[in-house]
Amino acid sequence: MRGRWTSFSLMVVFAALPAIAAEPPRDAKRDAEALQQRAASLERMIADLENELLQVRRELAKLSPRRGVTPQEAVEQSKRFPKEPVTVEFGVEPIGYPDGPIREGEDLEPAIMARWDNYLVGGGTMTAIVPPKIYRQLMLPTKDGGKVALSPGQERKQVVRHIEEHGIRVTGVLEPGGINNDQYVIRVNEPRDVVLYIKGSGQ
Repeated sequence: MRGRWTSFSLMVVFAALPAIAAEPPRDAKRDAEALQQRAASLERMIADLENELLQVRRELAKLSPRRGVTPQEAVEQSKRFPKEPVTVEFGVEPIGYPDGPIREGEDLEPAIMARWDNYLVGGGTMTAIVPPKIYRQLMLPTKDGGKVALSPGQERKQVVRHIEEHGIRVTGVLEPGGINNDQYVIRVNEPRDVVLYIKGSGQ
């Protein structure tokens, strides 16, 4: 009789073993919960730091002269902060005068379509659109650090010639387009958002 009870007890124990093995130790549960809480805390800290970084960048932009990042850097920055303006600087392809002028508003003179003379990783492009009401107010930089006014009626031609040689620096919100959303456009809305400089001068 005693032997039968012993056999029965062993059967009960062995039957319960899978359930016991499947249940993680209490210490492991506590460790997992602690790690989850720590991860959530770190995610909140990262979000707070990103917001603080954005505010610092805004204040810094007000205090220091703007210098442009590369188009690739601008795209990466825009992906993190898609609604924030970015200052980007690049050389441009030959512009010329378009056969079918792209106009901004009622102005008969076409906008300047300054397309980057290189490609993003993966083959994307970037184009700055500078409308006539903006480029007519620009001034050309000189080698001695000064500026000269544009000739009336020759504004587009002079600005195009300058940026084809030296490049352009613009500030605005990147607008993705194209089939793969990798054809980026920056629309210049204020004269202060486009800077003409002499390449290699540090301006």
